[in-house]
Amino acid sequence: MAHFRPSLLHAARSGRPFYGMWMMTASTELARMASAAGYDYVGIDLQHGFARIGDVVPLSDAIRSGGGAMVVARVAENDFTQIGAVADSGVEAVIVPLVSSAADAERAVASLRYPDVGGRRSWGAANALMTGDPTGGDTRPLLFAMIETAEGLSAVDQIAAVDGVDGLYVGPSDLAFAVGSQPGPEGPRTTEAIALVLDTARRHRRIPAIHAGDGVTARQRRDQGFTFVTASLDVGATRRAFVADLAQGRSAE
Repeated sequence: MAHFRPSLLHAARSGRPFYGMWMMTASTELARMASAAGYDYVGIDLQHGFARIGDVVPLSDAIRSGGGAMVVARVAENDFTQIGAVADSGVEAVIVPLVSSAADAERAVASLRYPDVGGRRSWGAANALMTGDPTGGDTRPLLFAMIETAEGLSAVDQIAAVDGVDGLYVGPSDLAFAVGSQPGPEGPRTTEAIALVLDTARRHRRIPAIHAGDGVTARQRRDQGFTFVTASLDVGATRRAFVADLAQGRSAE
């Protein structure tokens, strides 16, 4: 098990582009491959993916053995126990879904902070014991609040103002639902909502982050001003490669 790397936190906050691969599966092979390919972060999806809390440590080890990618985990909900567990596992960033108010954001922050700085997190020594680094848990992972509900969009300014929130992460599909639109081709209301979150993140000096399913969309989001962009999904990229190879093979028939 490799050590927590605070230098990655500083790099993500610096404003330089960070491009990520999103893990829907619990495949350590794909996680290692993504890191080796040069992604800046690899996200483990505990909300909508197939990974579970017990997969976080082996996936983290695979990511770190493959290259220098930051380990990111999206928890299933704004839950004290799960946020603390992924933090204890040594991830460098935690994404909390469905943050709809400043109170939601404060609860997530408290789950990551120890009592000496006003939080509720308890000390979990397993990672420190395995790595031999007794100080490793002193550094708090980055915290991204997902803005993807109508309530969250209305309260985005108050959410961004919460001390301890490092970034705002847009979930475009759920945000589309929140403004009365549909996932897929982006409608004007969704475009306006995304722009509002981006502007709010910039004003509060938070990391502007967003989900994208492919490289073309990721580049568009980067040009728009987002600096932390999920550029690919393991299952999506794999399926596209399967379909393309099959089509190319069959073209000779």
